[in-house]
Amino acid sequence: MQDDEAGSCWFLQDGRCRIYDRRFAICRIYPYMLHRERDDEGVIDWRQFSGLEQHGEYDREIPDEESMAIARETKEYENAFLTQEIRFLEYMQDYFTKNKLRHVQKIYDDRLRAFRKGAEITVKVFFDDSLEEHRLRLP
Repeated sequence: MQDDEAGSCWFLQDGRCRIYDRRFAICRIYPYMLHRERDDEGVIDWRQFSGLEQHGEYDREIPDEESMAIARETKEYENAFLTQEIRFLEYMQDYFTKNKLRHVQKIYDDRLRAFRKGAEITVKVFFDDSLEEHRLRLP
């Protein structure tokens, strides 16, 4: 997963993954990807990466068993991600309704500006179907 300004993964340390046992699905299925463009024969299928920012190889076969395992894992991940997103949105809708809240951009902007100047803020993180409160201040 590339995420820093240099294009390296945040989780690499000394060339090794620090979260290998909990790595992201995209990392687990590498060097494969589901290539959603049709090949010369019109087939959308699993492809093997050719290299960074290059298209997948259309002529490289991936064994059926491996393809099915990757497809199952990808489907499970996408289902879990969407289920969590729906739970979050439903929870927040109920939370805002129950507490008679509404989003006010100016309040958000003012608090963020104060935080950047060193003020402490409270953030709520959705975890395990509830909101956890955390107090933060810039170092």
